[in-house]
Amino acid sequence: MKPLLFYDIEVFKEDSLVVFKDENKKVVQIFHNDFEGVLELVKSHKLVGYNNYFYDDKILTGMINGYTPYQIKQLNDKLISQQKVNNVHHAIDSLDCFQQIDVSRPGLKKIEGNMGRMILESSIDFTIDRKLTDEELQEVIEYCCYDVDTTIDVYKIREYNYFNVKERLVRMLPEKFHGKAMKWNTTTISANILLEKPLPKWSDIRLGEYDSNGDYEMLKLVPQEVVDMWMDKSRKKKENSNSGVRLFN
Repeated sequence: MKPLLFYDIEVFKEDSLVVFKDENKKVVQIFHNDFEGVLELVKSHKLVGYNNYFYDDKILTGMINGYTPYQIKQLNDKLISQQKVNNVHHAIDSLDCFQQIDVSRPGLKKIEGNMGRMILESSIDFTIDRKLTDEELQEVIEYCCYDVDTTIDVYKIREYNYFNVKERLVRMLPEKFHGKAMKWNTTTISANILLEKPLPKWSDIRLGEYDSNGDYEMLKLVPQEVVDMWMDKSRKKKENSNSGVRLFN
């Protein structure tokens, strides 16, 4: 197994940076606006972040691909506004401590509070409309380093009872699915091992019985916009089920 490398990213209008630390909380490298060498570092490690499947892996992809700070900020804003961004560089092999950490999906600051740690907040506004000063940049680096340290602590808490178990489960799948399955949660992996077809997800829509007119009773109880959302979800689910793909995530 490749050595672990823990990381976190901060993005501003004219400044982007990524902090990498080893599992002993020692800084391996910090990149600021110049990301030459990031790819070589990433290729030789398994990355660990917090909510990185949603955010950091995708921003890191932009850094690897030579994005300017302006382009990285645009990508950041797309992700923050929940726009769909699927592109992740093939060299990024990562684990996400946010995955199944808790059903309440807590942010890293909430975890720090629950662990009895100081909640370190940066005083630098993320919407700042200029380049950071040297002093502001140093504060952001310290803030970022602190978050990486918390991620390391969370990983070590869950290493034995989640990540090691997850790795063993993945090895039980056909080998061709190993890379993709590492990004699935353990429930999804277990279902693919045990079942010939996927279990219904908790988010599936259950509309109840038809009435005498052939309409779902449940649809009468909600606003039309909710009905439209439900029906669109049902349509997409049917399309996916007809695609011939058994394994799911």
